Amino acid sequence: MQLTHWKDFRIRKKLGIGFGTILGLMLVLGLIVGFMLFNLKGELNRLAEVYMPSASEAAKVERYWREANDNVLLFDESHLPIYANQATVSFGKMEESMNVFIQLLTDQKASLLKNGIDLDAMGKMTADYKTVFTKYVQAQKVANEGLAQAAGVQKQLFGKDQSIVGNPALLALNDLFADVSAMVLKGEYVRLSALSQQASAVENKVSGAGLGGDRGALAQTMAQGLVRFLQLTDENRMLALKRFELGNAMMWHVRAASDIW
Repeated sequence: MQLTHWKDFRIRKKLGIGFGTILGLMLVLGLIVGFMLFNLKGELNRLAEVYMPSASEAAKVERYWREANDNVLLFDESHLPIYANQATVSFGKMEESMNVFIQLLTDQKASLLKNGIDLDAMGKMTADYKTVFTKYVQAQKVANEGLAQAAGVQKQLFGKDQSIVGNPALLALNDLFADVSAMVLKGEYVRLSALSQQASAVENKVSGAGLGGDRGALAQTMAQGLVRFLQLTDENRMLALKRFELGNAMMWHVRAASDIW
């Protein structure tokens, strides 16, 4: 069989084949570009509907989380309830943004799980963090009320006209108050835990001192306030540690989820 060479084709046929080839390539390229544009449209929709809103909510979660922590620190240092209230408000905003964030990523739940990010666990961490956060703030409010109670009574009990010379129980009570006040002013809350047992001993000493009348009642009230403050503050150290651990784990998931999906 005789083979036909390209040079044997007529020019018209060569042009037809050439144009046909070009049109075929253009068709293939058009299909490829169309497919890419279709995918790009999907990615742009995801960008507008999921990524940008979720990134915005993730930023809100972190901002409100930091605000809540900053207000708790101010509350610890100043004992002013206004900071505790502001911390609670900031936490409420953080919780709301967290719920929106998780909802936005629900469709990516499986892919996120493959990267070690569990949306269900994130929701549970948020609930656990809320429980610990609320317990901490409420307990510290009660503790601070105990210290305020002791401070108010101290002025009445150990004023200029009141003598405590020769009364070991009152001397011990006043010394304990001075130590607690100094540590609180310096922010040495870790050292306060060492005074908890001492406060209970002083309370027992005051009870057995045979102090009568208003003076005895005031001394008891002051000792009880110091014991309440020290015990609750010491217990709250564990809650503060738990809050710190949960907060860091929660924020790691938020940052990772907003980066990976």
